Amino acid sequence: MTRIEHNNRSLNSHTEKLLKVCQKIDRDIICDDKIVKLSELRQLYISGLVDTEFPNPNYRSENLKAKLEKDVTYCGKLSFCKLGNQFTSCIVYSSDIDVNCAVKSAYELGSIDMIQDAAMYLHQLMMRHFKESEELKWPPTPKDFENSDGIIPPQLEKFLSYVITRKPTAVTLRAHRLVHSIGQDICRAATNGKWKLPKHVLICLTMRHLFRSEQLVTLLNRMGHSVTPSLSNLKQLSLRL
Repeated sequence: MTRIEHNNRSLNSHTEKLLKVCQKIDRDIICDDKIVKLSELRQLYISGLVDTEFPNPNYRSENLKAKLEKDVTYCGKLSFCKLGNQFTSCIVYSSDIDVNCAVKSAYELGSIDMIQDAAMYLHQLMMRHFKESEELKWPPTPKDFENSDGIIPPQLEKFLSYVITRKPTAVTLRAHRLVHSIGQDICRAATNGKWKLPKHVLICLTMRHLFRSEQLVTLLNRMGHSVTPSLSNLKQLSLRL
């Protein structure tokens, strides 16, 4: 392949992937008046190039911005706004939108991203903690219910402590109990009920002692508050405890 042929193929690949970016701009920004991060458009551009002979993961957002500004199709239709210093993201929006509205929407968009990032981070930690934790032995012993420290990931514990007390560590016994109670519920829900935690076994056992009702225990299980071992297992556990 000659250099000219190589350059032409590279140009065609980049032009084709830029068209995908333009389609998103036309749909989301021009037609629907949405605010889009320049980094999102860049990611769409470079992810398309991955399947070609000319991948370029280091392609800069500024280069894409320059291409869009030179495109006669968007002359006077697109506006760019860099938020904060040079390291923060640039947003792209329709020139028909007031800049104040655009900046407000951008901050809301950033808040959504932060929530999503935090949730995905904590989910990964919970799944890793679940895989590395020892399975709760059946039947459990009183020792298994005595100490809840270390059961949930420390990052989740810190997050819940901030939510409940606005401090990194729960300082009161009640707050500590709430953090670990809610944390165990979240861990069980995140693993689709596969993670058997002391709280849920203890609630199951308590309901069995108080009401002798399999239907009540099953109902609590469906709501994510307990596990549902057989009544025969519960009787054995009652005798041990």
